[in-house]
Amino acid sequence: MVDKFFKEMPPSRREQLERYCHLLREKNRVLNLISRRQEDKIFSHHILPSLAVGVQLPFPAGGNALDVGTGGGLPGIPLAIAFPECHFTLLDSIGKKIRAVDEFVADLGLGNVDTHWGRVEGLPPTQKFNVIIGRAVAALPQFLPWTWPRIKDPGPDVDGGVTHGVLYLSGGTIPSGWKDSEFPEPQIFPLTEIFENLHEADKWIAYFEKRL
Repeated sequence: MVDKFFKEMPPSRREQLERYCHLLREKNRVLNLISRRQEDKIFSHHILPSLAVGVQLPFPAGGNALDVGTGGGLPGIPLAIAFPECHFTLLDSIGKKIRAVDEFVADLGLGNVDTHWGRVEGLPPTQKFNVIIGRAVAALPQFLPWTWPRIKDPGPDVDGGVTHGVLYLSGGTIPSGWKDSEFPEPQIFPLTEIFENLHEADKWIAYFEKRL
């Protein structure tokens, strides 16, 4: 599936994805980063859903992204491998998880990634991002107020891709009722429409785009 959707991805990056699967599986034996029942399904249950974000909405070259509640580096590390010209900050409030992610980043040689131990509310007020990503970290009514002020204001020449906004990966009931809220109506992308054979029937991506 990676070959199908990322045809221009060099073999070295595909090897990084495979290496990351191995590192995550090994570390999960001593530190709970993902469900142990999913250790043999890391690629289908974690890597592909992470990459699905970039298939539908490519990340901007020269831009920056924040992965809130990254845990074991998901979805930030797969996206950083797929989009080396975008800088990714991986944030988590649990120190041992961030230390594990630091190990992964060093082993994989990812120069476009930095990490931060803490919460999004604790970042400097001036630190803003093109894109903020969350993967079922908190309910959307909580997540959006935390993250929306951290999105850079878009310029007049923005066109195409994920340029300014919040991306949220989750499952279950697709969110609705945004018409009268302070946030824009999201674009919803079911994962099965991106990867036909993905066994994540109830999973979706919501993209809240910040506009002028």
